[in-house]
Amino acid sequence: MNSELPQPLAWTCEGKTLLGLLHRAMAPSTTAVIVVPGGTQYRVGAHRGFVELAQCLASQGYPTLRFDCRGMGDSGGHHPGFTNLHEDIASAVVALKSAAPQTLRIVLFGLCDGATAALLASQKVLEIDGFILCNMWVRSPASQAATVISHHYKARFLDKRAWQRLLLGRINVAESVKSVFGSLVSMRHKPASLDDLVVNVTTAWENNTKPVLSVIGDKDFTGAEFAQFLKARPAKAHMTIKTVIGGDHSFSGNDNKDDLSWLCLSWLAKL
Repeated sequence: MNSELPQPLAWTCEGKTLLGLLHRAMAPSTTAVIVVPGGTQYRVGAHRGFVELAQCLASQGYPTLRFDCRGMGDSGGHHPGFTNLHEDIASAVVALKSAAPQTLRIVLFGLCDGATAALLASQKVLEIDGFILCNMWVRSPASQAATVISHHYKARFLDKRAWQRLLLGRINVAESVKSVFGSLVSMRHKPASLDDLVVNVTTAWENNTKPVLSVIGDKDFTGAEFAQFLKARPAKAHMTIKTVIGGDHSFSGNDNKDDLSWLCLSWLAKL
C-alpha cells in the first residue's frame, strides 16, 4: 500500500467548492482513476472501501482521486442527484489533470448508483477513457421482479433449511405463491412510459465505445439485477465482465476487497 497521505484538492463546480483527496503514485502511470460517489455517499465509501481501493491503485502506479460531489461531505452546494453528476465529474477531471499533469487517460470507478452516474456522464464528459462499474444500479419493476425469481427464489429452492421449514409448516405457502405470481406479472408488465433511468442507462451503454470493466458481487441483489441487464445486451469487444465470488454490495469482506482491487489492477494494466 502507498503509505503517503493523500493530497487535499479544492476546485469549483457551478460556483460551488468541491473537496477531494488525491492519492499520488511514487512512479505515476499516465492513467489515473476518479472514484465517483453515488447517491448520498461521500468520498470514504462503505466500510472505507474507496479509501483502501485508492491506496491500492496508487501503490501500483495509478493516481486516484476521491472526491465529494456537490452537497455531500465537505463540498458545498446542493446534491443534483446521481443521474446529474456530469458537471461534478467534469470538474473533477480538470482538477485531477491539473494536479497530475502527466495524466493522459482518465478512468471512472463507480459502485451502485455511482457506477450509473459514471456511465451517464459518458454522454456529456468526453475526457473519459474507461469505466469500472461495480454492481451498477439499473433497477426497474421488471428487472426487480426477474431478479427476485432468478436470484432469491432459486436460492430458496436449493436451500435445505427452507425445505425443512416448509415441511414443518413454518412457511406461508399461500403468501409465497402470491409473491411469485406477482413477480411473474411484473416481469410481463411493460408500462406505457418506460422508466427514464433504464432508458437513459441503456442509451449510454449502447453509445459508449470506451473500455468497460463490469464487476458483479454474486451475493448482491443489485449485482444480480446488473447481471440481468448485461445478459440482455450483446457483448462487445471493449467490455469485460467479472464476478466476485461471495461479494456483497460494497465488497466489504477483506477477501472481496482484495479480489476487487486485483480485478481493477489487472484490467487497468491492459488499457
